[in-house]
Amino acid sequence: MKGNLTFASKPFRRKGLTLMELLIVIGIIAVLAGLIFVAMGPVRARARLVKCISNLKNINIAFQMYRQDHDAIDPSPGQHLHCYDVGLIPLCTFDQELMIRYGCAKENLFCPNRPFSPQLVMSYAFWYIDIADNFVEYSRRSGQWVPPVTFPQVIAKRGDNLPVFGCDEHFELWVYPFHVGPVLRLSGQVEVIRFTEDEYPWEH
Repeated sequence: MKGNLTFASKPFRRKGLTLMELLIVIGIIAVLAGLIFVAMGPVRARARLVKCISNLKNINIAFQMYRQDHDAIDPSPGQHLHCYDVGLIPLCTFDQELMIRYGCAKENLFCPNRPFSPQLVMSYAFWYIDIADNFVEYSRRSGQWVPPVTFPQVIAKRGDNLPVFGCDEHFELWVYPFHVGPVLRLSGQVEVIRFTEDEYPWEH
């Protein structure tokens, strides 16, 4: 009919995502986040190791100041010296209070993988402390009871290469049967080493 106007209807267009599309987007984001998390794992592990090395270097500054104040001897291989001769006193240990007194901050006494805890004095182990004194000990290698290894014997063998403090908290870097961790030597050198449970700490 003349005069009647007709209008073409426009197709209806949805706004937003359907539930299926939303789930797909969320799934893609989750996969990407997982890949990034896995890729960043070794980076975070290395960063914690670097921080741990820095802590040991700070401990070494206090340790060497303490040794200088007590006229400690820098041993060479072949010299039979006692722990107090090389500055590992009193009682052949260098405890937390002495470290703090010589300027070492408390936060430097804990590995990033072992945060501060009121129950812990420090997280770094004395790697020379298990050198026997007068007791017969059980040898893990021979399976027999043997005379102990004394400090003068060890210092004569290791000299200033003797490990003083070490850290074995970096489990994510271990590759069986080797553990990986930094060690502070009597000379003041800090290095990352690989070691096994079959070795005594002072042998590293």
